[in-house]
Amino acid sequence: MLGDDYLGIESRLQALSKKKSKSKNYLNHAVIGALILAVPLVYLIDTRVFPVVGPAHAIIISQNPVPGTIKVRFVYTKYRNCKFIGSSFWLRGHTSTPVQLLQSGPAINNPVGRTTTGVMVLGVDQDSWINNGQMIVEHRCHPFWTHQANLYE
Repeated sequence: MLGDDYLGIESRLQALSKKKSKSKNYLNHAVIGALILAVPLVYLIDTRVFPVVGPAHAIIISQNPVPGTIKVRFVYTKYRNCKFIGSSFWLRGHTSTPVQLLQSGPAINNPVGRTTTGVMVLGVDQDSWINNGQMIVEHRCHPFWTHQANLYE
């Protein structure tokens, strides 16, 4: 009789511990699910709401230092102190065409605020650049992802 009560209590304790382990699994799954949903949301907020740079305007220093090229600088505002990784130049159209950067100074991580790039020589004529030019810059603010922005369109 005493053994029957003991077996009943033991089986109830086992059932209770199974319920607790199931609830721990649900909690673990909920935390993992929340993280999976949070990362893309944080990415969107970080890249859309907190941009690294603002729109730029081009200052054309000289047209045709070599035929089919222009010397240009860009003036823009940098909002966040993120490390500059690189830039690329394109001509928009039915398909984007890369523009060759023929000459530039060293890549500099400019400070926050209004700033000007160094002189660059682009392998494109002035009219094409003014009508269809696009400059994309890339920065790293933290180790999770990089920021790309159309600095000039």
